[in-house]
Amino acid sequence: MFMEQPITSLFDFIAAAQKSRNYTDDTAAGMRTAMRLFEKELKNEESASIPLFKEHLMQIYRQVVNKNISNYTAGSLEQYKKRILRLLGDYEKYGVDQTKMASWIPRIREMRKLNKPAQNQPQQNENAQEYLLGQNQNMVAMTKFLLTRPQGMAATIQTAHDLTIDEATKIRAYIDYLMVTIDPNYKPGQ
Repeated sequence: MFMEQPITSLFDFIAAAQKSRNYTDDTAAGMRTAMRLFEKELKNEESASIPLFKEHLMQIYRQVVNKNISNYTAGSLEQYKKRILRLLGDYEKYGVDQTKMASWIPRIREMRKLNKPAQNQPQQNENAQEYLLGQNQNMVAMTKFLLTRPQGMAATIQTAHDLTIDEATKIRAYIDYLMVTIDPNYKPGQ
């Protein structure tokens, strides 16, 4: 059972799990993003108590959805909730007792490369690769764009092959946002 800890303990747990390689860098970043989204909707007593946060999670989730439905898809918000649930479960198993952290063996998901595209299809950018993401026997065809940066850093965009126009528009809007933060003279849609 959870001990009476502030919500910041979950951020500390994410950092510890990442440092011990129980969370990949991407998993840790996803957990932090979900936590920041939910943290905005917490009352003071929920911020001060992980058990209370867990108890009120569905009400908090409804507030997150109501305030963010225009910025995120319903599927994305559901994914953030799943990340919070996974984080709470991992914290309950491994975060309360530090000796259990050492015995934690994380589940690993495999990514397999797809066959080359057919001759009549245009060739993709050299940084883009196709993958099948395996998860419980369901295979999802994915395209992954990887841009390597100095010091081993990378920027990645990973999308399903059946990406909708609405989803692509949201990705474009995010890229426009990034461009504006880098170049204030940038005009979105250029």
